[in-house]
Amino acid sequence: MELKKDYFDRLEDAITPMKALKFFEVEEMFNNRLNRIRLMKTVPTFIVLEPVTYTYEPEITAFNNWKKINIDGKLGLDHEFTHNGLEKLLTAAEAMTKAEGVTVTNFATSKASIMEKADMLQKNWKSLKHADYAREAFTMTADLLSDIANSERFEANESWIKQLKERAKAIRPEVKLTDQADEVHAFFNTAEYIVNDLVEQANSYTK
Repeated sequence: MELKKDYFDRLEDAITPMKALKFFEVEEMFNNRLNRIRLMKTVPTFIVLEPVTYTYEPEITAFNNWKKINIDGKLGLDHEFTHNGLEKLLTAAEAMTKAEGVTVTNFATSKASIMEKADMLQKNWKSLKHADYAREAFTMTADLLSDIANSERFEANESWIKQLKERAKAIRPEVKLTDQADEVHAFFNTAEYIVNDLVEQANSYTK
């Protein structure tokens, strides 16, 4: 401090007090900057990485919200519940595969076929094949989710996958789909468990 005061006194005599003060302010600024650089080189840097699931969170949330809102959804003659459920589930699954780098053979073709069956549910309310369409759509959807869960990215919960496939086959073609609400709800409930389990896996580790 005495040395610094001596320098200040000399500068004050040579360049006026204000300029001397400004000189020491600039000097201190550069010293602080150098100290920060030294500190950055010695202190570990923490990098916060956002989970890749953030990129498809809207699609997952949309499906989960649909499920919550329609927890006791009725199966009307318009079959909107089943159609919309398949649409949101497949949209979430597709977004997940793209973000997680999961390759499912003929995913786009399978999705199109499933949605074609879903669309058939709403084309003719008098049709006697609605249960057939739903059963086929559910079966193909279960196969898609199984392929995703069994990819290298995830660890499949085989009991849930098996249950989902059984739920799909539980739809009876000889019974009107509107009379099989419990079976339809059970399918979407199980699908929700599987999807959310995959999201949890993706958030917990990188395989």
